[in-house]
Amino acid sequence: MKYDWKRIISEQKDSGLSVKEFCIQNKLPKSSFYKAMKKLEDEVLFTPVEIVNQSIVSLSIDGHQLMFDASLLPDVSSSLK
Repeated sequence: MKYDWKRIISEQKDSGLSVKEFCIQNKLPKSSFYKAMKKLEDEVLFTPVEIVNQSIVSLSIDGHQLMFDASLLPDVSSSLK
């Protein structure tokens, strides 16, 4: 059976339930849940970095827009790995 893990993982996070409780309630294999979570974490989707002006960087990650001081770019990129 094929699962929409991105949606399922998002639902689990929004549910307030532990992974174990969520998987039991939804009859999902817990090991597959963790495997999918790891795979999705490794597949963080980036769009190009846009330099808004000389000191502000705009970065879109999985539909979320981040804007920060350009001097922080090395710290931001290393924390996303």
